[in-house]
Amino acid sequence: MANVQLTELFAKFAGLRLSMVADAGLQTFGDSKTSGDVSTALDRELLIHLRKLADLAITDTATAVAEGYKRSKHVDIEVWTKSGQKRGLSDMPATSELRELKVVQVEDEAARLNELLALRKAILLETGLTLTKIIAAQQLIDEACITITGALDEAEAVAALLEMQAEIGLHYLPKHSQLWLDQTLFTRLER
Repeated sequence: MANVQLTELFAKFAGLRLSMVADAGLQTFGDSKTSGDVSTALDRELLIHLRKLADLAITDTATAVAEGYKRSKHVDIEVWTKSGQKRGLSDMPATSELRELKVVQVEDEAARLNELLALRKAILLETGLTLTKIIAAQQLIDEACITITGALDEAEAVAALLEMQAEIGLHYLPKHSQLWLDQTLFTRLER
């Protein structure tokens, strides 16, 4: 990652780490129904960095379909479905160049996360708000990397961050570090 400050803020981590981006109005996607509408080049660079540090990335079917998920060069991806409907997604085995993408029906998020954490040290959540709130309600997220874009100034971005933290239910992550860079607030919340 080119930005040393972001690399230092988001270093190697063990546990369950959330990555989320929203604009100052707390929108996590725009007209195209993807996060690309609210993300920035630096935020996308951060996501790649976080994937390189993870053993597994987890998302949900709605997010995977909207974002056009494919296999990654950096991390295995597990796509969760509650209903069992894959919505056009299919398992894609790893190749010499790309990591595995697997669609899994999950009834009990906590049980599945505990099972995965027993096998892998660092899991990255790239989930939409619905699944993120379910996992946060069980206080399973150890660290949250939240990016706020489109704010007029740092004070507006911090206010949006606090609102997003409350909306998701991350009150149990009291420690925070943040970096205001290129009109974007990068924040790490942790236990």
